[in-house]
Amino acid sequence: MLLDKFVVLILMFFATVTALIYLTVGKIKNKPFVPANALWIFYLIEKMFDDKEVKENGLSQTDQW
Repeated sequence: MLLDKFVVLILMFFATVTALIYLTVGKIKNKPFVPANALWIFYLIEKMFDDKEVKENGLSQTDQW
């Protein structure tokens, strides 16, 4: 449990740093954009928490609707 939170913090840190680097470089080139790999890391984190909820509750967020 603690290791999961630690891994999530590391992944979010790298995703944020990558997004900030791309945004500042994009601002210099006048084309701001968020890189796909940063968004992919956030998606994986969300998916990991959703899978954990499925194991605990038996329902995913999409199934609850």
